[in-house]
Amino acid sequence: MGRALQAYRRYRELADRGEFSRVGEVLDENWIENCLGLTGWTLGLDIALANLQAGFGQAFSGLQVTEHEVIEDGDALVIRGENSGTHTGWFLGIGPTGRRVS
Repeated sequence: MGRALQAYRRYRELADRGEFSRVGEVLDENWIENCLGLTGWTLGLDIALANLQAGFGQAFSGLQVTEHEVIEDGDALVIRGENSGTHTGWFLGIGPTGRRVS
């Protein structure tokens, strides 16, 4: 496991525990992210965290992340995965349904 994957996994641990103020310990402030279908490309850790907390963080409880494929090459990391949780808040204009979604 390379540095990029180690950093990502540490980030997930902190995010899963809601310790968003600590993710700067492992992620660079120039973090670049593409959350397909939700935010597009974002630049900056502060923007990515705000998107996470305002989007998934408030709309779903009991979030679980499943990694299906991991590709790491040097400092580049791509993860094809799946998020699931219970829809307990507004998300993309849809009110809470109480259903488990992924």
